[in-house]
Amino acid sequence: MEEYFIAVFATAHLAIHSEKIIKTKFPSAKLIPLPSEISSGCGLCLKIMPESLDGVILEFKENNISFDGLYKIIKKGYSKILEPIQILL
Repeated sequence: MEEYFIAVFATAHLAIHSEKIIKTKFPSAKLIPLPSEISSGCGLCLKIMPESLDGVILEFKENNISFDGLYKIIKKGYSKILEPIQILL
């Protein structure tokens, strides 16, 4: 089983900018294609490992980075569960 979070952005420019800022403190964060189950966003999302989530959210706040959504992804074999996460910024 694999578990991680993704942050969805409105534009590719914002996604790339966010990755540059976040990777300085959280090198495991990386841009990946947006899962096809999610129809909003620019087609890119930032993959965030569970142990980094709180720190990444704090970096988003400190750097005024806005994102369109946050999801928890749970992969079990060939199935994938997406859970929307509510974050108050």
